[in-house]
Amino acid sequence: MGEYFDHARYGIAHTTETLRRGYHLLTDRKTRPIPFELGEVPVFVVGNGPSLDASLDAIREYRDQAIVISCGTALMPLQKAGIVPDYHAEIEQNRSTFDWCSRVGDFEFLKQITLISCNGIHPDTCDLFKDVLIALKDGESSTVSATEVLGKGRFHELKFAFPTVSNLVVNLFCELGFTQLYLLGVDLGFVDDKHHHSKQSGYYDQQGEELYNYRERNHTALRVPGNFRPMVFTKHEFKVSKTIIEQALANHRQVECFNCSDGAKIAGATPLNLDFMLITSAAETKQQALHFLHEKAFTAVEDYSHYPARFDAHFRPDVLHTELNKLQQLVDATEATPESIDQLIEKQRILLFASYKTSKSLLFYLFYGSMNYTNAFLSKVLSVNQSEKEALGVALDMWKQALADIVGDYLQQPAKFDTVSSFSSARMSSWIKRVATSVCHLEVHGDTQLQSDWLQQIPAWRASAQDKANWRVLWLNRGDSQQETADYHLVILPHGDLSATGNIVSNSQLTIMLPGFHRLSLDTTDILNGIAPVWYSNLVINLCSSLRQANFSRGCIIAKVRFLANDSPHKPYEQYFSGLDAIGHYVDFGSYIWIPATAQVRPEQLIDGFGTRGRQVFHPLHLRI
Repeated sequence: MGEYFDHARYGIAHTTETLRRGYHLLTDRKTRPIPFELGEVPVFVVGNGPSLDASLDAIREYRDQAIVISCGTALMPLQKAGIVPDYHAEIEQNRSTFDWCSRVGDFEFLKQITLISCNGIHPDTCDLFKDVLIALKDGESSTVSATEVLGKGRFHELKFAFPTVSNLVVNLFCELGFTQLYLLGVDLGFVDDKHHHSKQSGYYDQQGEELYNYRERNHTALRVPGNFRPMVFTKHEFKVSKTIIEQALANHRQVECFNCSDGAKIAGATPLNLDFMLITSAAETKQQALHFLHEKAFTAVEDYSHYPARFDAHFRPDVLHTELNKLQQLVDATEATPESIDQLIEKQRILLFASYKTSKSLLFYLFYGSMNYTNAFLSKVLSVNQSEKEALGVALDMWKQALADIVGDYLQQPAKFDTVSSFSSARMSSWIKRVATSVCHLEVHGDTQLQSDWLQQIPAWRASAQDKANWRVLWLNRGDSQQETADYHLVILPHGDLSATGNIVSNSQLTIMLPGFHRLSLDTTDILNGIAPVWYSNLVINLCSSLRQANFSRGCIIAKVRFLANDSPHKPYEQYFSGLDAIGHYVDFGSYIWIPATAQVRPEQLIDGFGTRGRQVFHPLHLRI
């Protein structure tokens, strides 16, 4: 349990939610011995290495006879090849897995697949798939705390399921009792550092060019022996992954593992050229093995819908609240002197282990890793030359501020989910296509000229009449007689002043606010000088379509307006955002914010039609310069 605070926090929150949903957990091995003939069914572990492109035909040929598991970003190449895997595996607990899976773009395809993962997998990622199977990961705070409630020894914990998703799959299927593993695209290395993954995957564009410079972001100069060649390049994470797979195979001598990947050599895995692969198992036997996995190897927690209540009864939130207050008071009372900081280090350690011994709160599980790091950091600062005493004050202030932020946010939202995103624009593109045909009725308010200026910047409005049908604008504020009801109010304020927002939030209809700047300039010079905003003209149009699929019914939407930085703050624009400091609760969706009409936000309202998970904020809105 050495992970940092956020990892422990989100791991516990995600695990609690997935168990509440009734997803099945891997049971103890003694309760699920696999029949011999089912254990002989071949298992294809499909990674996203460069050699996957050359392996797709073999995977397709034996798809009905072997259990096919796609690992992480290998899902997109399989979808493009028309191959539906039996399982898809993910290991990361942050929300980037949701983005990568959404980028496949075929949501019906995803609903044909069962997701396999460790506890801590993001609940939003789970929602994309047909079903979910979970294995506990040894040593995680989320695992140790869960087994305190569930009972130790009832569910198996994987010991070699890191650092990559391929490690999870190899470890899991060895533990399940399968004896024939085939590694396809599990390269863990590459010959050309510009061809580091399958060219059909999300790392490349349609022309096969990198979306970003992989070599610059990863140290790819390490060399290891190759599977089919003397040497290949790799990075540190892949080298560790190779070592852990070797340890897993050494721990399961009964497993025959064939490495068909043109990457790193893996001890314990026999190199096998695809031309010499021969699968003889029957399709019927494979189906029986799949049935065994779902019915025997995994099971739901008893009375799973009440698991969160059981968890809170064991790890009491009120006790944690008291301990956090003690910790914060202890830190706040510390002075920037060697003696005082030395005492703080010892008192923090005592408080942490006292909480662990009573086992009535999550303090130890949440803070063990971060507290050890902080104490080590403070100890290091204590050893600096006494002439640099100011370093003590700086270090202590950093810890005070960090702890205040952590405690404040956690106490307000102890069960919130991670909101990390990866390639969010690509994910949003996939999601918006699902609702692109929606007809959106807008009731536009504001200065007539500003309305006209705004509409002329929207490509969809300048397009053909057929395209316009999807974006009907109702000019009700001009006194026109309209029979139709608008989906949203779009308010373009004459002077950009959003101070009236508080009066609009309580309206019965959702209102979208746009600051009407003195000129919606498209002049490049004005934009580069920070005078005119970088105007995303399609944002509101896409936003309207997105909101039709979201669960917002009331409140106010404010689209974010961005300026290019220059030497002077954008003082002229602060007036447009006056009054927003009265708003003390909102949800940040990245490109816009939603100010709800009520204090209570339902869980389903935190995800919009872009597939973006909003982040609740409990402090006043402000203009960020």
